[in-house]
Amino acid sequence: MAVKEKIRELEAQENMERVIKELEALPVGAPRGFASASVREDRDSG
Repeated sequence: MAVKEKIRELEAQENMERVIKELEALPVGAPRGFASASVREDRDSG
């Protein structure tokens, strides 16, 4: 059973690496002024 477990472990690691590469390729960002608007909204709501 140890061999099957090791195979599952390696496959899971490969899948995780593939997902990480796909996520790293995605453009990440927020619209211009988003942070300022969020802070203003929080400040004014209290």
